[in-house]
Amino acid sequence: MKFIKIETNHTKEQIDSLSASMNCVQSDKIESIYKQISYVKFVNSDGFLCVFYVIPDRLVDELVGFYTSMSINFKYEDLTRDALWRRINSSEFGLTPDEYSQLDYILEKFIDDNIDMDIILDKIFEMGEDSLTEKDKLVLQSY
Repeated sequence: MKFIKIETNHTKEQIDSLSASMNCVQSDKIESIYKQISYVKFVNSDGFLCVFYVIPDRLVDELVGFYTSMSINFKYEDLTRDALWRRINSSEFGLTPDEYSQLDYILEKFIDDNIDMDIILDKIFEMGEDSLTEKDKLVLQSY
């Protein structure tokens, strides 16, 4: 699983217009992808649509390829390591309280579902033992 952020150079209205212009095959394709992932949409400070995704590795290329085929101009960022190491500062994204709550929920679920010994050992190696959270310590104790 990956935790990624896609930041478009399009407003929500422009994305809605692109969505409305999709044919049945395109609509079915994106719908099948979205049924398999968790996501939080938000509008950044420039007014462009951005999305955080919890997505299976195998679907990342499909999602990116779909956006490219629809001529959506975007920037992709893999935040998996930052998410698992709790280095994502959600306050920097200017989220509404509802968006913040949704992001916090999918982020915590992502961490719970994906944290393991190797990730924690990598974190200790790069950031030291003081960087461990209570959840990290519980995982360590379970081994």
